[in-house]
Amino acid sequence: MSNNMFFKLKRLWQAAVLRLIPAWIKPNQITIFRLLLIPLVLYLLGIRLFIWSMLVFFLAAFLDIIDGALARGRNQSSTWGLILDPYADKLLTVLTILFLSIYYPDPLLPLLMIIADLMMLAAGGLTFIFLKNRAPQPANWLGKGKMVCGVLAIILMYFVLLTGLIWLTAVANLIIVITMILGFVSFTVYGINFVKQYVAGE
Repeated sequence: MSNNMFFKLKRLWQAAVLRLIPAWIKPNQITIFRLLLIPLVLYLLGIRLFIWSMLVFFLAAFLDIIDGALARGRNQSSTWGLILDPYADKLLTVLTILFLSIYYPDPLLPLLMIIADLMMLAAGGLTFIFLKNRAPQPANWLGKGKMVCGVLAIILMYFVLLTGLIWLTAVANLIIVITMILGFVSFTVYGINFVKQYVAGE
């Protein structure tokens, strides 16, 4: 998928969201709600209610797409939102993976997947510190693809715990590996663009 196709799909999604979400709902409100859902996801995992935990996790992940579409489509982006949104996203995925790894039959791969999230989080922090007076890098299909694969991997991990199927574990592990590859490639591309922006700004 080219970036051109990616942005066309994103504009279509934004148009759909703007029609469905009331004007009084702001992106930062959704982000804060997502943060409040994280303890619930972890609590439900802790008491082994995997189905309910999975549903709440999926809701929180889906709302990440909603608040981004609202922020761009209604020109409601803010410095606070730019800081809080990626941290809410990574906090949700990293903590969920950590708790899932307690029960998952092959915990090493999920723990390695966390590295990709932490690398992107560090990259975002460096970008904010050094390039805060310049336009942030636009999202690309690699980063979004990594996010989608990461959510899919976590959902599959839930299903592994619910079913215990060996073949499903193999599929989940494959998606985890793909997520890690996309994460490292996305981090590399992000790093190259960061250096270009930083050098150009000097």
